[in-house]
Amino acid sequence: MSKLMTSSQTLAYGLWIISLPLIAAPAADVSFSAQVTSMGTSPDGGSMTMTGKLWVSHGMIRRESLDEGHVMVVLNDPAHKKSLHLVPDQGFYEDVSALSGTRGGFYTDDLIPGGPADVLVHDLKNPCANEPGVHCKRIGPDSVNGRPCEKWQLASAAGKPWTECIDQGLGAIIEQDRNGRLFTLTEIREGPQEASLFLLPADMKLVVLQPNSYQMDYETLHPEAPK
Repeated sequence: MSKLMTSSQTLAYGLWIISLPLIAAPAADVSFSAQVTSMGTSPDGGSMTMTGKLWVSHGMIRRESLDEGHVMVVLNDPAHKKSLHLVPDQGFYEDVSALSGTRGGFYTDDLIPGGPADVLVHDLKNPCANEPGVHCKRIGPDSVNGRPCEKWQLASAAGKPWTECIDQGLGAIIEQDRNGRLFTLTEIREGPQEASLFLLPADMKLVVLQPNSYQMDYETLHPEAPK
């Protein structure tokens, strides 16, 4: 995009970061930051390599990605079922916490295109315990960029199996290989994060978008989801 995005253009960008259900809040004592990368094929069949950053602190999640110079920010407060899209360079945000017409009521966005909706795992012994229609099988110990993790295979009746490698200390997915797209989480830095990262700036303007487009995009990008 060569121009500043309008609200409708931001919705179009949402095609790349559409939501999946978030079932439980992350552990309150988990705090870290990381770089994220997604490589593979985009929904339109082209190649896709995107990067971003993740911050987690006291149950709050901040996600950032860069689209041709535009920083796209998502703030999630799972405990209170709040999810906000921010476009800082245009000074507006969208509250997508409860979109009528979308299944489940509350959704959180993919960290970056091709990545898992929620990198935090809430049951290390059964990562898909709260995912209807998804089944898990433990493969065993593995590592991603030298960081130990437990590898799992997940499958649903409607889609092909995929794998996830879960960092047991963080309780987070640090690699996911799904539908030809490889998501990785690297440069992990554990420790306290700046509180301001998880706050909505006071000068941001709320923009309300039509929820039906989100429903269409969700069904297009996630055909394996239960209807």
